[in-house]
Amino acid sequence: MFESLNIDEKRLIVQLPYRVGLYVSESDKSGGDESDEQEAQVLSNIIRGFAEDVMGAESIQHIISTTLMLKDQWADWQANLDNVPGECEKAVSVMEEHVSRKDAKAFATQLYEIGEAVALAFQEYEEGNKLQDFMLMLSYKSDQARAKRLGLRERSFEEFKSISADEREALKKIAQGLHLPT
Repeated sequence: MFESLNIDEKRLIVQLPYRVGLYVSESDKSGGDESDEQEAQVLSNIIRGFAEDVMGAESIQHIISTTLMLKDQWADWQANLDNVPGECEKAVSVMEEHVSRKDAKAFATQLYEIGEAVALAFQEYEEGNKLQDFMLMLSYKSDQARAKRLGLRERSFEEFKSISADEREALKKIAQGLHLPT
């Protein structure tokens, strides 16, 4: 697959696993340095996990392994994170041209899962405000109904609380760019 891509397409595809995770991490500043450090570690771990996953599609495993091999360049990949949802859309188009539809969807799903894992890394939500807690529960119930309707994975309430509103918005933009249900 890589042989048929031009250099810009290769760069896009290889950088996205890291950039998607960083995009989600940077979407919410409420956890401070501690959450940033935890999310950075989770991002590194999840990329390593996907790179080592022998159960996934070989082409996707190769992409994410390359992302991991280029870890020393990650600092250079941090610019213009606002472009990530659009880059996701471009990547889906590139993948659909060069791999099976199934592998393209698997790549999109894995990118989304990287972002979600980063969002789950640190719980920024603090309980205590009864109105805020009630509104969060209503939002959770709505999310659960949507997940059931679309056949998506349903999160536990603890997982839902761990993902801030800003992170949920970032994940929604990522899903739209990847042409995944939102």
